[in-house]
Amino acid sequence: MTTTHDTHTEAADLGCDGPWVPGPARVRPGVRVTGALLDARGAVSAAAGVSTTALSNTDLTTAAHEITALESQVAAYKLAVLAEARDRGQQGPVGDEADPDPASWLAKLTGDPTEVLRGGTYIATLLQTRYHHTRRALEAGTLRLSQAKVLVRAAERAPKALTPAQIASAEESLVLTATGESSPTNGKGRPMSAKRLRDEARRVFANMLPSKAEADTVEGDDAADEEHEAHRECYLSLNDRGDGTFRGTFVIPTLHGRILQAALEKLTAPRRHTRDTDGTPLTDESAQHGTSYGEKIGAGFCELIEHLPTTGFDHGNTIGLLITAALDKIAAGVGTGTLATGEVISIRSIRRLACNAGHLPVVLGGDSMPVDVGKSRRKFTRHQGYALNTLHDTCGIAGCERPFAWCELHHLLEWSRGGPTDLRNALPLCGHHHRRAHDPAYEMRRHRGREYVLKKIRR
Repeated sequence: MTTTHDTHTEAADLGCDGPWVPGPARVRPGVRVTGALLDARGAVSAAAGVSTTALSNTDLTTAAHEITALESQVAAYKLAVLAEARDRGQQGPVGDEADPDPASWLAKLTGDPTEVLRGGTYIATLLQTRYHHTRRALEAGTLRLSQAKVLVRAAERAPKALTPAQIASAEESLVLTATGESSPTNGKGRPMSAKRLRDEARRVFANMLPSKAEADTVEGDDAADEEHEAHRECYLSLNDRGDGTFRGTFVIPTLHGRILQAALEKLTAPRRHTRDTDGTPLTDESAQHGTSYGEKIGAGFCELIEHLPTTGFDHGNTIGLLITAALDKIAAGVGTGTLATGEVISIRSIRRLACNAGHLPVVLGGDSMPVDVGKSRRKFTRHQGYALNTLHDTCGIAGCERPFAWCELHHLLEWSRGGPTDLRNALPLCGHHHRRAHDPAYEMRRHRGREYVLKKIRR
């Protein structure tokens, strides 16, 4: 659906002499800019008011294309505003907010992470001063912001032997490649992903050098520079959402991202239909139904966090948590305890963590006085773990292939109920099955040999 506006009429309504023209290239009166932006928001609201179920396939395709182009145009103007705030410094809106950093100023207004906006300031400066082909394509909505960032960074790392004219020519060619307007390797009309564009930009700039040896050297230096820059751009933001969850965003180098991705994919929730060591088909009743990939990766991330070292790093620091709980609640397996930082944690989790994690439970009696502080004897020793590894090389639940190294040592008769910390009472369980073992909705039964199964209790 296309909506047209009479820009002359809008301009007259705003008390301006001429029509509003998109793009931040020229300075305009504030009333014109404000009016145009309000009109744009109104147009988006009008489009959103139409049910998507009423759209044809062609309409959906057109809507997706136009929304993406609009996002690019908005991103371009936001960068221009950020660049202007930087240029004004203490004399402009930044100074009014008593904050010399334009990224911090905009973060207060938008809620965007300061680190992200600070990177935007860098890109905005280069778009305004050097890379005009990229800026114009972004303003027109034909180039995505992610693509613009790739092109700017690639041009900034271009071989020093190239002239400004050569770099500008390559930039113009890469813009056409990125948008799909002219690309022998990308297919006419198809935009190129940021990852492929990064590789294409490296190739284009390297091929402009006189020899392959020189091109190889430059390519290696470029990769090293990119890794260095990636480390500089690392950040992590964690926010307590107040509903029992944390929300986080982070940026890490590609290498570390792949390592994390590989680790998490190995830690996805167990398969529901599996086999025991003899090949007999089994159904793991504790495995979740219909779990999405994102949910599985999220659960794997939690398991990864729980396996962070708790015995200290090089300088002996510990990341174990002090957990307080009432004795009667621990015995009954109900209620909650608290972390030293005040957050509430379930007794079920406390009992599970007490098996072998490096966290210290403080048990309170009826008078709320400590009656026991967790001792090492509640935890299986490293040597007991080595011995148990000779009996199990994976999780002790039949059909689960999670390696022993990632398992937690579970007390078959719970430690909180007087179970001894010895090998006869030990079973390695992966994080998922350990949680289910402490879940009153499940019971553990011996399956065959040293393997167990978890069965849902039918009520």
